[in-house]
Amino acid sequence: MSHASAESYDIAAGRWEPKPGAARFDPGFAPASALAGLEAALSHLPDGRHDRARRLAERFREGLVAAGRDVVTAAGQATLVSFRVRGEPAAATAALHARGVVVRDLPGSDLLRASVGWWNDESDLEELVAALEAARV
Repeated sequence: MSHASAESYDIAAGRWEPKPGAARFDPGFAPASALAGLEAALSHLPDGRHDRARRLAERFREGLVAAGRDVVTAAGQATLVSFRVRGEPAAATAALHARGVVVRDLPGSDLLRASVGWWNDESDLEELVAALEAARV
């Protein structure tokens, strides 16, 4: 917590009262080094990144379908690919995470969702499909 998130504090008594609501999470400042890193990351994006992400997402979608998976994301729709797994989605997410694969279960549904970006490569997608089979989800 930072000074900006305090409603009140008493240093002598060692008490601190946070602001109500989300304001209690307000940061005090953004370090210059973090801002420089963010600027560098956003200033040097590769050309063709959106097309690459779409191609990779479609390849991933096709790989899931070829593996017999029920994919609910339509072809050419998005770089967020949603699909069904065998069993409980939250348990499947944990099993995949244990294998080094990060996906998200969509609460209130029977779906997992993978986010495919331009920074991924084909091996990432193959690893996810293989991890689904290895985890038996």
